[in-house]
Amino acid sequence: MDLFSANGTYVLTSDLSISENAEIAENVTLIFQGGKIVREQNGVNSSETLTITGKHTKIIAPITQIFGAGIVVSGTWDIDRAYPQWFGTKAFDTIQDYSNPPTDVEDASEGINNAINMKLRGEVFLPKGFYIIKEPIIVKDGIQLIGEKGMEQYPDNNYEGTILQSWRNMDNNAILDSTNQFMIHVNANSERSRITEHNFLAGQITTIRDIQLYNYIPSHLQFIYLRDGQLADNEYNIGQLTKKTTACVRGIFACENLLLDHVRFYNFRNALSYENRYIDSKKVSYCDYVCNNPVFSLLDKLFAFDFGIFGDDLMFDHNSIQNGKYNKGLCLQNCNSGIIRCNIMHADIEIKNSKAISISNNHMEFGPVVIIKESNVSMSNNYIERAYRTPIELSGNQYRDKSIVSMHNDVIVFVENLRPYYEREEADEDGGNPDFTAFKDRLSNASEYDIKIDNNAVLSLEHVYRHRICIISGKVYPMGIKICKNDETPLDTFNDFSYMLSQKGSISCDFNVDKFFALNDINNISIYTAMINSQDVYWLENSGKYMYKYQIIYDKNRPLLATRNNSQIFDVNNDSSLSNGVVKNILNGILLCVADNNGNGARATIRLFRKRGTDWGQGTDLKYVDIPNNNNHLFYDNGISINGYRWKAATSSDILNGATGIESITFQGDNVVCRINGSGDNSTWSHGDVLIKLGADPSIEVK
Repeated sequence: MDLFSANGTYVLTSDLSISENAEIAENVTLIFQGGKIVREQNGVNSSETLTITGKHTKIIAPITQIFGAGIVVSGTWDIDRAYPQWFGTKAFDTIQDYSNPPTDVEDASEGINNAINMKLRGEVFLPKGFYIIKEPIIVKDGIQLIGEKGMEQYPDNNYEGTILQSWRNMDNNAILDSTNQFMIHVNANSERSRITEHNFLAGQITTIRDIQLYNYIPSHLQFIYLRDGQLADNEYNIGQLTKKTTACVRGIFACENLLLDHVRFYNFRNALSYENRYIDSKKVSYCDYVCNNPVFSLLDKLFAFDFGIFGDDLMFDHNSIQNGKYNKGLCLQNCNSGIIRCNIMHADIEIKNSKAISISNNHMEFGPVVIIKESNVSMSNNYIERAYRTPIELSGNQYRDKSIVSMHNDVIVFVENLRPYYEREEADEDGGNPDFTAFKDRLSNASEYDIKIDNNAVLSLEHVYRHRICIISGKVYPMGIKICKNDETPLDTFNDFSYMLSQKGSISCDFNVDKFFALNDINNISIYTAMINSQDVYWLENSGKYMYKYQIIYDKNRPLLATRNNSQIFDVNNDSSLSNGVVKNILNGILLCVADNNGNGARATIRLFRKRGTDWGQGTDLKYVDIPNNNNHLFYDNGISINGYRWKAATSSDILNGATGIESITFQGDNVVCRINGSGDNSTWSHGDVLIKLGADPSIEVK
């Protein structure tokens, strides 16, 4: 059946009925002014579809229905963009509740797919509103699926813009936990099979932009249970039940590269997954992801963004991933150049078998982990909060494949105030309703280490420090980091010199630590006062009066310490604010002030001792903590730790004695050169160490 005459212009003010598939003559212009093309009702099965084929057909029409139910299109259409509304798609003004679905809830999937088929290449535009998605949207190569950024709120809710809402009934068709159904498929059919061969250029312009994907799960319909294939009333004797949930709808599955730009994902266990094949130019920018439904706590964590395997020119920038409680963050494998930068990402990152990867300027709160396996990665200017887990893990494999990582100016943060989102909530979002048991548990059991490495990791560091933060602080409190091996035993060959190696250091395979640095005027660091800090530090130890002493340590094994007045342990003077002691769970933690009297930088391991009481000789509960200090001038004691360095029970043997009168130390690998005007008898020297003895009769002694 042929429609119209070639090269003509036709105005449709009333419906045009067709009873069979039809072709439109070439170069026809159709102007819709109230009419539409519909199926003829007489003799046409209501379930039958009819196809209209365009031949460079031009359409001039408002954003309203111009094709009746059962009409699909093919061929070529000369249009700047296509609208699902042309196929009768309805966008609702509010969320649709499928716990008690109204009879007029219409599926938008068919209309959106028809608009995509009509456009072939180019823009399909979805005006703002809620679109109910019952079947997968198939985005073909070269399609730009574009929504509308909302500038106003819909009545009775806080949603705006273009929103695709999942639709699943909680009955025997509920989705099993093990299924992997996606809302949108890119260059793939609903079974996740490719629909076209690889087309690099088409993939470059395939885009999804300015759309929110919303997996709607009413709280009272999060789960149903089956017993022997029949619906069960509750989860009693759950071992005999099969759990079903709507939570397993996933976001986007891609068989081709695409750009995601300003796409929002809400309540999907997984936002984006790529087919495991070589795909270049994967790009995600200005997207955000929230996964906070309690239903996910019973399911395995998935990566919000899983980039699959292989591919170059990857970019993941200016995105937000919240909050890591029920999901992981980002995963990529076998990528040969990529950038992960300027994201708010409160969930794990995993990089495997990849090269030339840059991770920079990311803000990561609430204890996420960056896992790097057999990869070459540069990290710089990242803000990473450490909590229960070690925040950075580097490893090779049993075949001696390496991870080579350089870190520059990364900030690893210990948060000292109450936090709302951890394994246990310590307070609500504004800091109210504090749970001090949970708070103390985190401070007592947080990872002692900032980086974990195995014997196949190669690591270089420059200005990588642990900082303490309380509430929101713009101040800088640099202290050295601590590193452990993959079995979580401390790498003391680094940690003992972290006060310098965190500023500039390197570790090669088999845990070999390079030490080449010099220290002068080493006897001038002092902790001159201890006082109550009444602003932001809770005291979590027992109430009472406390006293402090300290040692300045440069090498624990030899040992090499600061000496003043023939002593190597020094007093900290208590301020009058401590005369009444400190009280548990009160904002009166203890502040200790550090100074370098010559201004050369307070860089050393400071071993701080603490006792309860007012007389050191009669005091009880002796404890110590080693703090790798790097130019920091303030310590904050919450009773459990100082900047996450935990207090430990001490004995008199923890008070060190070493060579006296050392004026300078030069570390040369495993050896030292010491300039000394006192005695070196109390130190244990290594073969090859050099002592330059000063005084009236200077001499050099090689050990």
